[in-house]
Amino acid sequence: MHPILWELGPFPIRSYGVLIAIAFGIGIWLAVRRGRRRGLDPSRMTDLCIVILISSIVGARLLYVIPYWDEYAARPLRLFAVWEGGLTMYGGLLAAVAASILYTRAKGMPFWTVSDVTAPSIALGLGITRIGCFLNGCCFGLPTDAGWGVRFPPYCAAGAEFYGIPIHPTQLYAALGGFALFAGLLLVEKRIHGEGRLFLLFLIGYAAVRFVLDHFRFYEDVSVLAMGGSNLSWNQWLSLALIVGAAIVYVRRGRRA
Repeated sequence: MHPILWELGPFPIRSYGVLIAIAFGIGIWLAVRRGRRRGLDPSRMTDLCIVILISSIVGARLLYVIPYWDEYAARPLRLFAVWEGGLTMYGGLLAAVAASILYTRAKGMPFWTVSDVTAPSIALGLGITRIGCFLNGCCFGLPTDAGWGVRFPPYCAAGAEFYGIPIHPTQLYAALGGFALFAGLLLVEKRIHGEGRLFLLFLIGYAAVRFVLDHFRFYEDVSVLAMGGSNLSWNQWLSLALIVGAAIVYVRRGRRA
């Protein structure tokens, strides 16, 4: 694994941060290009993407930090060390959606059209970012006997937890899921009628992928919620709620179309 790509004295260049930057750069370019085709002002789309970038990082960091607040309270400056890992997709997604609603209303932009325009960018960015997770050794899986199990070095979170033990490369599973969602959205886009339904389809697809993948991912006890005889992670419960909620809105927007 390569958590640090280049050593530049006291300022090492971390692979996780580089992949996040690449993901947002490509995502913004794609969203602006797609928005132009839908008649959206490129400058406002660029500004919106910057709003999404900032809000998603803040939301993703906050949702990750909350369960470990005692640890971060002792070293508050670590709250800002996002390049080390420690971002939760659902926190970023919820914050980005909330910020997008506020921004589009303030600028008189059609939210559902904007959401359809940005949906493929989110999926593609997810795939790219998870490669950064793999290089960083975070968001790792449980031990496995499968031939594709990966042994991580001891200087990353995955290696520290399961040193010398092959584990599921859940980061790569998630990356493949993101790339598959990106390709799928582009393939079905012209067949879907109704504004916002492409974005809702992305939410359903991502939540389904996340629910399945989390069965192979390692979580500490603080991230697991036992309910109804099931030991599912908080993210899995959120995935189930998101699938149901997005599916209901998807059907309703289809009827309106």
